[in-house]
Amino acid sequence: MCIRDRSAPDFAEKLSELTKKLEILLCFDAVGGALTGTLLAAMPPGSSVVVYGALDSQPISGVRPHDFISFGKKIEGFWLGKSAIFTPAELPKAIESVLEDLRKGGATFKANIAKRLKLEECSHHILSYRNHPTAGKTILLPQLQ
Repeated sequence: MCIRDRSAPDFAEKLSELTKKLEILLCFDAVGGALTGTLLAAMPPGSSVVVYGALDSQPISGVRPHDFISFGKKIEGFWLGKSAIFTPAELPKAIESVLEDLRKGGATFKANIAKRLKLEECSHHILSYRNHPTAGKTILLPQLQ
């Protein structure tokens, strides 16, 4: 997970450097608008941007056709509402079931936390994750200023 200040003058350049360095092939975009094009341009060949929000009310823009044609990049959409497995009437009972399980020690829904890392430590632990992906969850602790 990477969090960057998109108002910074060197945002696109730094993002491009970071995605290539960390070999990031998947980006989740909650904003949309012109940011989607900026994100896609910064991603390496074969990558995807998944748009799941529209905080910017403007249409997606800044998308270069050669990112699709020459570099095999994709923009996809995801709407959580279509993926829901519960009807609105069933949701409170489902939430209560999860909470009850967690109160009893989490036999079903408990998450095994393997590491807690500051964002600047992430790149050093990527190889470890690749070699041991089932060792548990890694919690990222951003240092916001």
